Amino acid sequence: MPGEPSGMAGTAMRRRGRVLALALGLVLSDWLRGWIFTGFPWALTGHVWIATPAAQISAWGGALILSALGLEPQNRVLEIGTGSGYTAAVMGAMVKRVYTIERFARLHQAAQARFRALKRDNVIASQADGAAGSTEGPFDRIVVWPAMEALPRGFSDLVVPGGIIVCPVGEGDGRQVLVRLTKVG
Repeated sequence: MPGEPSGMAGTAMRRRGRVLALALGLVLSDWLRGWIFTGFPWALTGHVWIATPAAQISAWGGALILSALGLEPQNRVLEIGTGSGYTAAVMGAMVKRVYTIERFARLHQAAQARFRALKRDNVIASQADGAAGSTEGPFDRIVVWPAMEALPRGFSDLVVPGGIIVCPVGEGDGRQVLVRLTKVG
């Protein structure tokens, strides 16, 4: 279209716009309506609370992180930290397959029910400690939501050459940096 950016900048802007549109559409789906705009944390278990997606990962922040992954329709994606299932469901609308791992059983069960309700048959959820990655690899993309002091070496073995890993790195209570790595060779 005349006046639209072209080349890599245009592609990145269109991809970011597509991710944001999917994220906002999911935010307004039935399972989040009435919760998303409250601004209050949601008790998922007796000891686990998550912020609403608007506070935990704003639609813009989540869209930027997913955009950094450079998702393509043929991608197989590994997500560490399913949480509410919000980003896995968004990615499920964009890629061939999403494998998502959640450490807490109640979070995993609730997210699995949401995937079924949203008919996200290409989102495969498992309950485990995601620090070890997954045996379902290799993956084209890996996104890690919980911060790690250092990216586990095994994650680079799980991603194909040219694949991308996005992960917050740093001490739990200290400074953290969002890292984007592309595997070479």
